Amino acid sequence: MCASSPGLGHRSLPNQQANIKTYTLKSQQVLLAISTFKQILQSCYGPMGHAKMIQNNSGGYMTTTSASSKLLQNLTVSKPVLKLMVAAIQGHLSRFSDGGLYCGLVMSSLVHTCIGTGLHPVLCCTINEHLAQKCLQLLDSIKIPVDIADMRTMICIVRSVIETKPLCNLTHKELDYISALVLEAFLKAVPNIGSSNTMSISHIELLSVEGFPAHQSRVLDGVLLEATKFMTVLSKTVTMPQVQSGPQQGQIRVALYDISMAGDSQNFVDVDYEFMSDVSAQDVVVSEMMRMAERLVADEVGLVACQKVIHPTVKKFFKESGVWTLDRLSRMHIDAVHKVTGAQIISAFNPDLLSDTYGYLTSANMIEMYNKSYLHLLNHSQPICTLALCSRTGAVLEELKNVCNVANQTLGLILSNPMVLPGAGCTETYIASNLNKYISSTDESCLEELGCTRAQYLTVANNFASCFEAVAMALEHDGGSHVTDPTNHHRYSIPPGLSQDSDWLNVHNICACGITTFHTSEEPQNHMTRRSKNCELPIGNIDGLSSPVTSQFKANRNESNNIATDPDRQASRKPVVLDCFSIKRNALCIAVETANMVLRIKHTLEDTN
Repeated sequence: MCASSPGLGHRSLPNQQANIKTYTLKSQQVLLAISTFKQILQSCYGPMGHAKMIQNNSGGYMTTTSASSKLLQNLTVSKPVLKLMVAAIQGHLSRFSDGGLYCGLVMSSLVHTCIGTGLHPVLCCTINEHLAQKCLQLLDSIKIPVDIADMRTMICIVRSVIETKPLCNLTHKELDYISALVLEAFLKAVPNIGSSNTMSISHIELLSVEGFPAHQSRVLDGVLLEATKFMTVLSKTVTMPQVQSGPQQGQIRVALYDISMAGDSQNFVDVDYEFMSDVSAQDVVVSEMMRMAERLVADEVGLVACQKVIHPTVKKFFKESGVWTLDRLSRMHIDAVHKVTGAQIISAFNPDLLSDTYGYLTSANMIEMYNKSYLHLLNHSQPICTLALCSRTGAVLEELKNVCNVANQTLGLILSNPMVLPGAGCTETYIASNLNKYISSTDESCLEELGCTRAQYLTVANNFASCFEAVAMALEHDGGSHVTDPTNHHRYSIPPGLSQDSDWLNVHNICACGITTFHTSEEPQNHMTRRSKNCELPIGNIDGLSSPVTSQFKANRNESNNIATDPDRQASRKPVVLDCFSIKRNALCIAVETANMVLRIKHTLEDTN
């Protein structure tokens, strides 16, 4: 071994001088970046939102979506402030999967409006934190308990999630059908009472089928693996060796590997490698694999699945012994086989490590669907199913697959905390209305505790309330507007081109979430202007608030049951839109906390080299 001086043998590049640019939070570049980010999120928000096409400057893969998870994953931001905001939203999505657009809208609106007040950021943060606690009280006051045994309500929850993604391009019948399939798949993944299995959303496999209409989607028990050319020439009935005795008698024993079985692997336990010149390393590896294969055959294994390649010699031996082999499985497919069989993934060729790693199948059959052949693996002891989603185009299929996965996650959250909120912006207008009443009645002791004057408090607080009004208004696109009723403070959507004085509300007198109705004897409050100008609304006290929303929801649910047999009334009834309480509550907390963090930033430093 020889040593060389750092200065010999190569040229060292001269150190580049740092080119640091400094921006304040109030600089035009930062404000423009926040405003643009808000506009992107706002244009995607709601059922009438617009999808985005994202492609990098190198002309790579193009993504079309309106989902926050895919949008933020593919969106490149350069400003440190935006990176902080995006990271906070993605942290929320990593746990709850939904509510990213809502979180980003509240966050960016709060930052933008607080900067515009010209008040000290610490004062703005203090008032924001105070009002955020009142918002949480309001959410607790209008949350609606869910009977998870009521399938109509559960389908409404799923429908509310899927409907927010217009790129899915579903008709009303297809939307109802897909919602029912998602709920069916979710229920199949729930273990039976007394089962040792734990409920996991990952027990639902999603199969993408391009080129077929959405109404041909279906749910099947077990796992589907697209068959190889070798499998397609076999009969539809797959004959695999079964266990002849013991508790698993009649079942198919499965061994699952994630290492290469092509003869080039060195995954042996406690072995030192020393090869003579006339010894082939590959032959040694194959001989060890053959020893392991003989053990598998002796243990009555009927299926050997491998994530990578299986050597032809080993595969021939398995075939002659009647053992089926599946190789070249992707990471996704090997996880699916692991879930349906319960087998432990083996990462070594040692035959002594096999006894406790086997899984089991009830049956394995070849089926034909969507002009393709699939290997159908079924295990009645494992609560796992496959949801086959169909769409005519790939971009729509990816969006549908993503939103169905989000709906499954939402149902899991509802199962753990069966509470929902009125959706379609009604919760936001309710919060904004009650916040303005609370703001106007704040006493001097509260101002002394916050350390601000009444004028300062009103400035920050009115902007805080206007953020929720802006989120509700973001659901209206292309010139639409809304009004709210003075009793329940739910919003009523008015399409573009119509005014508040039109007869629209006389015909469509159900609020956006579908829970409350508007009577023509009431005077709706127009919310097309800033919320700070509409503070004198006839609303109750925020403390000890008793909202009639829950009772109205139950009454509407009973009415829905009564009109279920009447096709005319059923067609005219607007579906109820419900939001998951846990998702919205956490999104609100993340939005306010991150906005306050951003407001406390004085300068951002960027090194352009």
